[in-house]
Amino acid sequence: MNRTRYLLAALLLVCFGALPGVSLALPQFARAVIYFDANDNIIGNQNLYCNNVREHAGNIDVANAYRVEFEYGCGDPIVSCDALGVCSTVGHNTVDSVAYFRSATGRTINNYCTDPTYPGGPFFNKKDCSLPAPSELSGIGAYSSGFGG
Repeated sequence: MNRTRYLLAALLLVCFGALPGVSLALPQFARAVIYFDANDNIIGNQNLYCNNVREHAGNIDVANAYRVEFEYGCGDPIVSCDALGVCSTVGHNTVDSVAYFRSATGRTINNYCTDPTYPGGPFFNKKDCSLPAPSELSGIGAYSSGFGG
């Protein structure tokens, strides 16, 4: 009788313990995707935060190649090990980087950051062209949960 219970418990664990598409892991990087129109005006934004919360606003079209994608480290430990196998934490991943950028007008990410004709742009004079890790942008509508598009 006990053996039957164990087999049933194992079967339930196998069937329901590993549901496809369900992940509780937190992301290694937060992400912000900002979409542009043909004149490099911001038309949409998607954010993924380190706590796995997702939000979007404006015109989200994942097929739109005119966008910038930022990645922000979520503070995971950076571990280093010596030749004897002794490991220690030497810092935390808080790197901000531009993962993708394409402009309809031919600007580079550096042009977009420092172009004096674009002083009101969201990246003007920002370190590495990045906004605070990810943040809501004004003027594109209310934010909703999920990624949209």
